[in-house]
Amino acid sequence: LVTIWLTTHTTPPKICSQNCDQRSYIRFCNTTERSVKVFWVNYEGKYVLYRVLPPCTHFDTDSFVTHPWVFVDAVTQERLVVNQEEVFYPQPMIVRSDNRTYRNCIFITLPLYSLKEIALQVVRNNIVRREGVYRLVRIEDVYRLEIPVVLQKELIAAIHKSAAVLATTET
Repeated sequence: LVTIWLTTHTTPPKICSQNCDQRSYIRFCNTTERSVKVFWVNYEGKYVLYRVLPPCTHFDTDSFVTHPWVFVDAVTQERLVVNQEEVFYPQPMIVRSDNRTYRNCIFITLPLYSLKEIALQVVRNNIVRREGVYRLVRIEDVYRLEIPVVLQKELIAAIHKSAAVLATTET
């Protein structure tokens, strides 16, 4: 398993799994055209890569109601959402009148971005390679782009946040 510490456009809340015996049977449905990294947040608050979910696919898993999950675009490292929330906590399992349990369908979607956020993402994605290596010679080259200074500074901050993903191996 791979544990990844993520930084995003917002400061993530301090979250971690808690002991619980209330089960949840869930189906994660990737409704986007992007590959999604699905992370379970463990008891120490580390993000554990559970699976990379291809576009428009789903997978079933069992969890607990106090176990948070986080979803990240595999290419851009942007957070994705469930019900417009960046952190998902499962609901209790569903038991119907026939005493069968059913899975809760969880739809992973894109967050609602402002036009400015979308523009910064497009520019950032054209400057940063998939591996997080800058295509520009120096980060200072961003200041040569013909965009307002305030956007140059926000772009540099967005590039740093994208490149701030550290991977460590969990034993």
